[in-house]
Amino acid sequence: MAETRKNNKKEVIRLEPESVIPILKPKLTVHLANLIEHTSDRTEFLKLCKRVEYTIRAWYLLQFEDLMQLYSLFDPVYGAQKLDQQNLSPDEVDILEQNFLTYLFQVECNTQEGRDS
Repeated sequence: MAETRKNNKKEVIRLEPESVIPILKPKLTVHLANLIEHTSDRTEFLKLCKRVEYTIRAWYLLQFEDLMQLYSLFDPVYGAQKLDQQNLSPDEVDILEQNFLTYLFQVECNTQEGRDS
């Protein structure tokens, strides 16, 4: 997870590496399916894997939509104008900025994991 701290008016963001198993998802799925004796059970397992994958994709899409909504407030071109229209206090802007960074790092970590598999 991202950790933020202030040093001499600089903000430092430190990311801790995550543990991963370097194997392609389809290869892992097929290998696990082949360990199942009965064909019908194997088919059900593959269906389950697809359902899990679709659920994760749906979650990722929702996270991305939230990220884009928050990004629109901090967009370098029109963000300041949108923030002014919201009449937010500086504390509220800080909270939105922290939410944006949280979503950004969640989406980035998930994207990186997807590339690794």
